[in-house]
Amino acid sequence: MRKGCGLLPLLVLMLAAPLAAGQASYTLEVDADEVYVGESFSARLILRNARSYSDPQPPTIPDCTIQVGGQRSFTQFVNGRRSEQLTLTYLLTPRKPGVLRIPPFELQVDGRAVQTDPVEVRVRPAADRATEARDRDGVPLLLAEVQCHADRLYIGQRARFTLTVQVKIPSGATGSRLTANDLYGLMSNSRTGFGPFAEPQRADRRRLEFNSKAWNYYEFSMPGDVIMDRTGPVTFDDLVLEMEYPERITRDIFGRARVERARRLSIRPLVIAPEVQDLPQDGVPAGFEGAVGRFTLQVEADRTEVRVGDPIELRLSVSGRGPLETLARPRLTEQEQLTRDFRVQDEALTGEMVGNRRVFTQTIRAKRSGIDAIPAIDLPYFNPERGQYEIAHSEPIPIRVQASEKAKAADLLDLAAADENRETVSAVDGLRGNITGERIVLQRVRPVGWGHVAVATVVPAAAFGGFWLLTVVQTARRGDPLLRRRQRAMRTAEQKLSDVQDPGAVAAILTGYVADRSGAPEGSLTGADALAVLRERDAEPQLVTDVQRLVEAAEAAAYGGAALTTDLVQDARGCLRRLEGLSW
Repeated sequence: MRKGCGLLPLLVLMLAAPLAAGQASYTLEVDADEVYVGESFSARLILRNARSYSDPQPPTIPDCTIQVGGQRSFTQFVNGRRSEQLTLTYLLTPRKPGVLRIPPFELQVDGRAVQTDPVEVRVRPAADRATEARDRDGVPLLLAEVQCHADRLYIGQRARFTLTVQVKIPSGATGSRLTANDLYGLMSNSRTGFGPFAEPQRADRRRLEFNSKAWNYYEFSMPGDVIMDRTGPVTFDDLVLEMEYPERITRDIFGRARVERARRLSIRPLVIAPEVQDLPQDGVPAGFEGAVGRFTLQVEADRTEVRVGDPIELRLSVSGRGPLETLARPRLTEQEQLTRDFRVQDEALTGEMVGNRRVFTQTIRAKRSGIDAIPAIDLPYFNPERGQYEIAHSEPIPIRVQASEKAKAADLLDLAAADENRETVSAVDGLRGNITGERIVLQRVRPVGWGHVAVATVVPAAAFGGFWLLTVVQTARRGDPLLRRRQRAMRTAEQKLSDVQDPGAVAAILTGYVADRSGAPEGSLTGADALAVLRERDAEPQLVTDVQRLVEAAEAAAYGGAALTTDLVQDARGCLRRLEGLSW
C-alpha cells in the first residue's frame, strides 16, 4: 500500500509532463495598420513556449528608424497546461508616405533558424493628419495651433512662433474633474517634448463655444524660435500631439484622480504663418555670406603699436537678433580698405559663442610703416523686418606702425669669426668672462657616479607611475556620470532653490533630486514616480507623505497662478535634508 501511494505522485508528474510541454511558436504583430509620417508605432515579436532563443537582429527598413524597446514575459497554467510567453517590443518611425514593409525577423528558436512573416503598414502623409480630435457629438477634445508673430518670413530667418494646445476639461463618472496638471501628464509630449517649443509654465481656463454651447478648456501656450530652412509653406510635420484622453474618471481614497478608461488621440497643429520667401537677388552687397537678422559688429585688436610684419590678432564680436550659432565667418579678404594696407590670410575662421555673441578671430599684418588705423570692417546682412540688405560697420582702431629693424652684414661676419677670437664674441654680444676653451670646460665637469644614475632612472619612473595612477583614478571618477550626479545631487538642488522664481519649479527640484540620487534619467520622474522610488528605498511613511503634499502644493500653486512663498521654499529645504539621510 505504501509503495502504491509513493508511485501516485510520480504517475501524476508523468501525465502532466506532456501537458506542460507546448510547441514553440513565434509571430510579429503591430499595433496599427495605418500611421502617419513621423508617427511612432510598436511592433511586437511574441515567442510562445520557447525553451531557448537568440536575440533577434532587427532588419534594416528603408525610410524608417527602428529602436529596441523593452521586453516582458509571463507564465500561466490553464487546465494543468503551462504556457510561457515572451514579448519583445520595437518602436518604428516611418519617414516617407506609402506602404511600409517590415521584413522578416530572423532568430534561433530551440536550436532552429526561423523567421517571422513580413508585415505591411500603410503610411499616410503628415499633412493628412487632423488638426483636432472630436467626440461623438462633434465637440473638440484636443486642439492645437502654431502661429507666427512675423508678417513675412525669409529663408535663413529665425522667427518666433507660439504653440497653443487646448484640452477639453472632462467630467468623470462621479462628477470629479481633472486638474490642468493631470491633463498635461496624460499628453505623451509631456515626456517626449514639443519639438522646438518650450514646456508650458502655466495653464489658463477658456470657455469655447461649439454646437451652440460653451465648454471649458485648459489652454497651454508654448513659445519657440524656429529657423526657416526652406522656402514655401511653413509646416511642422514632425510635431505630433498624442494624448490618452480620459473617458472615465474616478477618485481613490486619497482623493486623487484615476483614469479607468481612456481614448487615444493623435493630431497635428494647425499652422498659421506666411510662406517663406527666398532672399532678393537685387542689391546683394559684396561679402554677403547669408546672415539674416539684425546684427552689430565690434572689432578689437590685441596690440596697437607694432612693426611692419608683426601679427595683429583681431577679435570680431557679432551680436543681435538672428541665428548667431550658424552665422558664417566674415570674409576679411574681400574688405578692400583692409587688404590695401594689411596682409590678410584667407583662412576658415572658427567662431564660438561667448554669452550672447558670436566671436571670430583673424590675424593680420601691416604691409608698410606709417599706417595710423585699422579701417572699419563691414558685416553685410539681410534685415527680414525691413526686407532689405544692410551693413553693420565696426569702428576704426587707431594704431602705430613702425619700420622693422634689419641686421647689419658686418655683425653677421663678426659672429662667424667668433669661434676663433673670444674677444670678438665679447665685443659682439657684450658678454664678459665666458670660458670658451674646450679643454678647460671638460676639466671643470664633475664625473657621473652611480648615485646620479640611480636618481636619473628611478625618480622619473616613480614620478611617471604616480602620475599614471592619479590619472587613472581621476579618469574613472570622471567616467562615471551617475556617481557625479549622486554626489552633487544635494548641492544642485540647493543651488536651484536659491534661484527659484516659480512655485512649479519647487516640485521639479524635488523630483530632480530623487532622480539624481536614484540614477534615473534627468527629468524622467514625475511626482508619482518619485514617491514610488522613495517607497522602494524604505523611506518613512511620514516623509513620503510630506514630500507628496509638498509636490502637490507646488504644482497647485503653479497652475493656479499663485506666487512663490518663503514657506514653500523652506519646506522644500527641510524635505531635502531628510531625504539626504536615506540609504541611497
